[in-house]
Amino acid sequence: MEEENLFNLDQALKYLENTYVLATVVKNRRSYVMKKQEKIVISDGDSLFSLSLKEFKNLYKEAKFSLVEDDAEVVDLKKDEEYYSWGKKM
Repeated sequence: MEEENLFNLDQALKYLENTYVLATVVKNRRSYVMKKQEKIVISDGDSLFSLSLKEFKNLYKEAKFSLVEDDAEVVDLKKDEEYYSWGKKM
């Protein structure tokens, strides 16, 4: 992520409200962030989880974000969500 294209949590929340997909790096690992209904969904390729808005704000308050402009870069979150839900059904 290029430094000049980074923005803070407040700006990230505005983009998420407008259905943009964002990227952030935590502990040298890229994660993708999107809003689905009232939850914030985060995927890093190995895991997929959702947070309440309050949890997201608390955990990512110091994070820097960037817009994801190449849809091919993002893992299909819908497929991931379906895959991870299978374990709950067993």
